[in-house]
Amino acid sequence: MGYETIFEGEFKLDRPLTEEQYEYLSNFMESRHVVFDREKIDRVDHSYFKFLDLPEKLGLGLGNDLCFVVDGPFPDGHFVLDSNESPASVPCLWCPWEIRSDRQTIAWNGDLNATDCVEWIQFLVHRILVPWGYQISGKVTWSGEYDDDKGYIEIKKGKIRVYEVKLTYVLAFEEKVGG
Repeated sequence: MGYETIFEGEFKLDRPLTEEQYEYLSNFMESRHVVFDREKIDRVDHSYFKFLDLPEKLGLGLGNDLCFVVDGPFPDGHFVLDSNESPASVPCLWCPWEIRSDRQTIAWNGDLNATDCVEWIQFLVHRILVPWGYQISGKVTWSGEYDDDKGYIEIKKGKIRVYEVKLTYVLAFEEKVGG
């Protein structure tokens, strides 16, 4: 089961992604982000494997730690070095965000046990969307199981801001007891 957090709201791009960008970003967001074997990937023809060709075609490259490689038709995990570890430049194995079919809206994917949500939106904005020339804005609130696990992520005017609830206890009542 695990700790659960719910997110509401969305982020909007200033214009829709191209079909190719949408296809890549959708796959990227749904992929398990694992450590790949650079030597094996460097030895194959990237144009033969769409999961290797598309990020290069879209100007991202594969990333120093192959962070832009997405799930593909891996022959028996042939290219995977460690399936339980994520590349150093991505926050964790699973991205908690999805791009909607309008190709312009990014929202929480519904995973109640999502982690590193702020770090993932930062990665998506700084490493993919801004390099593609997009601007993003919007507000997403979160609410976890604990009273003090609430807040929101706001993106506007080129800035990502995170606001968290800070609970403060104040004396509401005091009474002298006994003599």
